[in-house]
Amino acid sequence: MILLAQHAEESDFEHTFCAIHSGGAAFAKMKNSGANVTVLGEPASIPSIRALSSLTRHIRKYSPDIVHTHGAEANFHGLIASRFAKVPVTLGEEIGIPRHSPAARIAFRIVYGTADGVVAISNSVKNAIVTLQEANREDIHVVLNPARMLDTVTRRSSLKNANQSFRLGFAGRLEEVKNASSLLDAIAIVRDSGVQATLDIVGNGSQRALLEKQALALGLSKSVAFHGFMEDPFSTLGSCDLYIQPSLSEGFGIALVEAMSAGLATLATPVGGATEIIEHGINGLLLEDVDGQSIANGVIAAAALGRDELARIGQTARASVLSRFSPTNYIHSLDRLYDSTLTERRNRTGTAA
Repeated sequence: MILLAQHAEESDFEHTFCAIHSGGAAFAKMKNSGANVTVLGEPASIPSIRALSSLTRHIRKYSPDIVHTHGAEANFHGLIASRFAKVPVTLGEEIGIPRHSPAARIAFRIVYGTADGVVAISNSVKNAIVTLQEANREDIHVVLNPARMLDTVTRRSSLKNANQSFRLGFAGRLEEVKNASSLLDAIAIVRDSGVQATLDIVGNGSQRALLEKQALALGLSKSVAFHGFMEDPFSTLGSCDLYIQPSLSEGFGIALVEAMSAGLATLATPVGGATEIIEHGINGLLLEDVDGQSIANGVIAAAALGRDELARIGQTARASVLSRFSPTNYIHSLDRLYDSTLTERRNRTGTAA
């Protein structure tokens, strides 16, 4: 949403933004970019009558041609409220791999059935929606997420210095799905194999204390650094030899694309969006599995390639993402979807949207 707000002038459409509960850190950034942003301050848990009521009033106030909702709570309340407000075109968007209960699957099948289409941020997310039978394949549009395109950073020297450690980086929420525990296991295995490696972890989450205890128990206190949340993680990680994404599940992988845009060689588990972003051995490296041993094997193999080869992979990675995942490309993809959906709506109803 921040990137969309910052690049909204590139769109043929006028964009307004609304958060159901709170705006968080994104609110100030979007306001500073000149975006029209409203925070309703309503409870967002499904179902919320207050959210539905406030959203309906808000949408009627602006009378938009299109409402595009993002995320589970926004999809549920926003799509229903948009129909109450008689919005011509509605689009819901899944922003990750859905993990819905049987009851939630039924609810979203009904809600998505009221929409003119569903947006998925990757083919993996699209396939998950189809598997859950929440929407028909032909009604799902893949629009790849945008990411910040970072400047390249100076790579570390390729000197054959036995005392120079192989530096690894990871950025993400410290939650179970990000699989940082297996990453720590992998670093211990890498150390025991004779490869000197260090790991910089950027991010916070409910598992941080457990992960710090795990690192201590594995004897990694001098090899692993926890930096906490950072506004710009690649100010620290940009000079790593290898960026790692060890996720158990990943709808897209924005941090992965940002790392690639900075010219970093990347190593990722073969899940979700990573398999659509990385071509193994060309613009990145894919692991065989998500467990600690598989991650360790990948790190050891990457270190054996040498810094010169990793730098080549990193530069190929940068070239592969610069236009594909740029905010400008995202804006134009949305415009094409909005135009085509409005045209279909006019043709179907015989009226102007």
